Amino acid sequence: MKKIVVAALLAAAVNAQAQDTSATCHEAPPEARALLSALHFREQFATGMAISLPNAIRTEAGKAIGRNRTISDEKRKEIAARIAQKQPRVADGIKAITDNTALMDCVMDQVGKSFLHHFSTAEMQEITTFYASPTGRKVVEKMMLASGEAMASTQRLLAPKVTELAQALERELLAP
Repeated sequence: MKKIVVAALLAAAVNAQAQDTSATCHEAPPEARALLSALHFREQFATGMAISLPNAIRTEAGKAIGRNRTISDEKRKEIAARIAQKQPRVADGIKAITDNTALMDCVMDQVGKSFLHHFSTAEMQEITTFYASPTGRKVVEKMMLASGEAMASTQRLLAPKVTELAQALERELLAP
């Protein structure tokens, strides 16, 4: 659950920052910073980006290549190999983003401000106390792994249905 909340808030914060590159970052209130620290937000964010983005980029590029009916199978294989060769460069680029202290401070501030929209100061202090406890630290440590396993099994279950839906929609759109 924490991963989902953090991911949603992070997506909103990164999107807002990306849309307004002139945004000035102001330090989030101490309660929000303490909560993000207890959540090991920077580390979780960097790990999540390092794992998910290269895979997502590779997957989406593969889908785009697959949908392009003008590319031969041989050319598809060649492009897929080039994409695979670029993966270390993608990983390096993601690391450069997450290693950018000023940018990550802005992300932290945006996420912290988002927390303030949903939690009172007292609630944030209580949440921080939990995540600073041994059980809370274990949740932070294990949640990404547990969520990843749950997401993978859920995707395996749902992928055939989503594919069926997409194919039905494609057939409908391409029908005369």
